[in-house]
Amino acid sequence: MDDPSDNAKTSESPAESPGQSSPSPLGDAETLAQLRELLIGPEREELAELRETLASSRAQAQDIAELLPQAITLREQKDDQLGRALSGTVEEAIQTSVKNNPQPMIDAVFPVIGPAIRKAVSEALASAVQSLNQTLEHSLSIKSLKWRMEAARTGKPFAEVVLLNTLRYRVEQVFLIHTESGLLMQHVAADGVETRDEQLVSGMFTAITEFVRDSFNTDDQAGLRTMQVGGVTVWVERGPHAILAGAVRGSAPAELREVFQQVLEDIHLRHGELLETFAGDDSEMEVVEPELQRCLVSAAQPGAKRKVSPAFLIFVAVVLGLVLWAVLAGVLSNRQWAGYVYELERTRGIMLVEDDHNWWGRSEVRGLVSPDAAHLPDEILANSGIDPEEVSQRWEHYPTVQIQESPLPEPALDPEPPTLLEQAEQLLDPPASVTLRTEGSVLIAEGLAPHAWIERTLSLSAQLVTAGMTSFDDSGLVDRDMEDLEVFAGRIEACVIDMPSGSTLDLNGQEVMASQLLEDVSGAQAAADAIGMELKLIVTGHTDLSGDPQRNLELSQARAAAVAEMIRSRMQAPPIMVEVGMAADQPIVPDTMPLADQQRNRRVTFEVELAARP
Repeated sequence: MDDPSDNAKTSESPAESPGQSSPSPLGDAETLAQLRELLIGPEREELAELRETLASSRAQAQDIAELLPQAITLREQKDDQLGRALSGTVEEAIQTSVKNNPQPMIDAVFPVIGPAIRKAVSEALASAVQSLNQTLEHSLSIKSLKWRMEAARTGKPFAEVVLLNTLRYRVEQVFLIHTESGLLMQHVAADGVETRDEQLVSGMFTAITEFVRDSFNTDDQAGLRTMQVGGVTVWVERGPHAILAGAVRGSAPAELREVFQQVLEDIHLRHGELLETFAGDDSEMEVVEPELQRCLVSAAQPGAKRKVSPAFLIFVAVVLGLVLWAVLAGVLSNRQWAGYVYELERTRGIMLVEDDHNWWGRSEVRGLVSPDAAHLPDEILANSGIDPEEVSQRWEHYPTVQIQESPLPEPALDPEPPTLLEQAEQLLDPPASVTLRTEGSVLIAEGLAPHAWIERTLSLSAQLVTAGMTSFDDSGLVDRDMEDLEVFAGRIEACVIDMPSGSTLDLNGQEVMASQLLEDVSGAQAAADAIGMELKLIVTGHTDLSGDPQRNLELSQARAAAVAEMIRSRMQAPPIMVEVGMAADQPIVPDTMPLADQQRNRRVTFEVELAARP
């Protein structure tokens, strides 16, 4: 059923008055567009600006990325401001990287740390030698005596006097003073320089500067630039917020003022905010100390060429001649005296008790002489070539003893049986280097003995049981042949024959080592024969880490074979030799070291083994 109200509206619509018109669709769209512009127009403009900014930033970033390397290169060619500006950032980046993972930094500096250490040690040794030369020069010359007198007169240390007389110039102190207040912001001094109250010095300098400016009506930018105080010259450089004053001793070049200016400019560039806000707390300005340290420079006076005087050369020649004459005279005198003593000792009928040889005085001999001596002491002295006036002889005569031979009477009793020690010495026949002794019924052998004698003694000692021996102690015996074998084996295994690159055998410069090796091998073989063992020599060839592995293996085998053949050709009865090629499997220098050090891997080594005889 239709709604009556709708019918009413429908029926009433034609009854509207002619003066009223219905709303236009075009007007509604314009109104809606205006309303939309009022509501979201600002946001749309902001979005458009953001899009434009983002697009522009990306374009600028791309442009900067293309221009940045060239810009950095150009800036570095101009000055070092870029490096100084980036130094803090780079330091923090390195510190952070090392804290997070130090291994990359270790790998990066490893190839240079070794040469750097060697260079530092070399420079330290050179500096020590130079310091020693200067010390000797300043201690033994006439000039040094004058300097010591000056040090004693002035009360200054000798080192300071030497420094003042050998330096062309030196910057001893540097002051950084606040321009507005005249307060001292920072102060540095060279080593060994005695300093006064820095604040007092700064205040006096400020007062002098104000006096000069007021007296001569100069403006604030002008002022005192140089001031002479005794032997010290004060150079002054001014900046917008700070003044740099350096105390220079000696005659400094004009380039030093440029150094002061550059340091002052760097301080204003890096720490300008601290300079502007400085309120008297000098602890805030400790950060500028490294820059001020750059001003503490010095230069030594060039050494003058010394001419050696002829008189000095003659004096040195005379002294050397006297020393040489004294040495030769001493050697000749010792030889004559030794021959004289030898003749006295070998002459029948003379017993020399004491002899005292004195180069610079009378020598003395003392002893006994028999009336029937073959030669008298005076005859021997005259034939020796020694001046008799230089020898004091003290001889005492002793009578000749006549020995009458007669048969011994038959013993009334049977002789005592030999002791255990006597039987042992007769049975074992020990060498002179072995001592036999007894402790009760225990026979003890001590000393250095051949291996064969030790083996024979162990087998014969059982026969001494019948003489009362209960045990045989050979713990004090040292096997001489085994000891010799250990010594020779140690020398052989310590021998290393170096090889040039790509070569199998080159003994150039190593002939002495090769000859010693052959002697040691012969000695080791003789010692092994003495103990009943067979000597085996293992010859191993090595290469460095460069090149093809298969080629290195073949080269190492060829090197071992070449050295083994050299040993066989030079020995009449060479030992058993085993040739081994190790290529680069046993390097003594790792591949991380420089190539010059890796050359030590190209070598031939040796190893000694013993085997039982078949």
